[in-house]
Amino acid sequence: MDNTKMGAYRALAQVIYHDFQKGDLATAATLARVLERLWDKAEDYGGDAALSRKNHELFDEIDKAMDQFVEPLVESKTKAPDPAKVKAAFNMYLEKLRLAD
Repeated sequence: MDNTKMGAYRALAQVIYHDFQKGDLATAATLARVLERLWDKAEDYGGDAALSRKNHELFDEIDKAMDQFVEPLVESKTKAPDPAKVKAAFNMYLEKLRLAD
């Protein structure tokens, strides 16, 4: 894990994507929910919430990119997500996180 403001989110996203690539959709979906909750809780406790106050537009961009990454994984119980779409969403999420470091 890199020691940046967004390093923990990036590391967790990488683990999620790795599990997805291995075909472990259950673990990827569970960790995707964890990522989403951690991000939302940061808002509640003032951690990365500072970003939402300082740069609300960037905070929203990261939040939307995260949603595009995690939603197909969380909803994968009925249908496996398209690997190309998950990869694109993963890369976009990482790109948005870099903007906040």
